[in-house]
Amino acid sequence: MTIKQIFSLIGGGFLAFLFAILGIQRKKIVKQKEEIKQQAAEIKTEKKKAEIKDLEVKAVKEVTENEKKLEEKADAIKTEIEKADSDEDVIDSINVMLDKFNRGL
Repeated sequence: MTIKQIFSLIGGGFLAFLFAILGIQRKKIVKQKEEIKQQAAEIKTEKKKAEIKDLEVKAVKEVTENEKKLEEKADAIKTEIEKADSDEDVIDSINVMLDKFNRGL
């Protein structure tokens, strides 16, 4: 074996080593890209869950506000009925309330 052949074998071995390292790095990069895609998908689902929870909280607040308004209206109706002196006044106040309700629809 000549010196030229020895150097070419060493050079070839060195190139093979570099290509092996390059292949390993390429596999690592592909694996990292897949992990990033999975994490991005998880982030999207978490954002959607957070949005849904926000909507649920808003809906609950609206329902409680509506319930409070209905309770206030019911209390107002009770006080008007209690203030009435006769049955006719009670009937008139109820008719007015029903008329307001029907106009609201």
